Parts: sequence; structure tokens; C-alpha cells
Amino acid sequence: MGPGDWLVYRFKAQRPVAFNIHYHEGKTVIMPVSRDDTMAEDGSFRPLAAQDYCLMWEAGREGAIVDYRILLTRGSR
Repeated sequence: MGPGDWLVYRFKAQRPVAFNIHYHEGKTVIMPVSRDDTMAEDGSFRPLAAQDYCLMWEAGREGAIVDYRILLTRGSR
């Protein structure tokens, strides 16, 4: 993804999860979006820089079922 792109996301989890959108610069992980202990989010993300972005959900020991929807719109570069 890069400038001009637009990511719309929505999810519901059966138990609280940590959610983030991140990318890597060497060994450093940059998280422009980060939510702790959430069961639902509805949002959008527009990157400022071209990167390989990852969406990640982390559940506790009991795990969680996550239902998600993602829409990526490519802008002009």
C-alpha cells in the first residue's frame, strides 16, 4: 500500500483481542493503528508511505474467532 490507497476494515471478535496495522523497517515494527482489548472495530487507514502493511489480531490463551471484512481501494500513484 502507498499514498493514495485507502483501506477500510471492520471486525468482531468473540473475545477481546489486540489489533494492529503494522509494517517493518529492518527489525523495527511500526504500528500506525493499534487497539488493545477490543471486541470490535470499524475504521479506515490511509498510509503516508509505501510499505507492506500487515493486519494482525492477537488473542489471549483461550483464543478467539474473528469475523472480518477488508476493502482496499487503490489510488493513483
